[in-house]
Amino acid sequence: MANSDNLAYDQNREGDSETLLSKSKKSPDEILAKMNDIALKISQGATTFLVAEYSFLALFTLGFAVVVHLCASPTLTTFYTPVAFIIGSLTSIICGFIGMRAAVYSNVRTTK
Repeated sequence: MANSDNLAYDQNREGDSETLLSKSKKSPDEILAKMNDIALKISQGATTFLVAEYSFLALFTLGFAVVVHLCASPTLTTFYTPVAFIIGSLTSIICGFIGMRAAVYSNVRTTK
């Protein structure tokens, strides 16, 4: 019985959205302008979030690189261990940034 309730709810939701769109008094250009405004705000919010997250991550990465350096066995190549850790962290940061930008862009394109 729960499944039939969910199905009825989903059908009502779809019908409601079609009704709202058909009763809209805004022109398609106004709707598109509003969607672009919302997309810009989402993009700016995602970028702000990433900058704040990466600020904390940079401090953690540098602090942990010192710990990695101190824990590495003392040899002539001890310097390379924390450098490799930092390069790996930077690579991860770049991938996260590209992934967030791609997700925001593709969601906006899907909505339009």
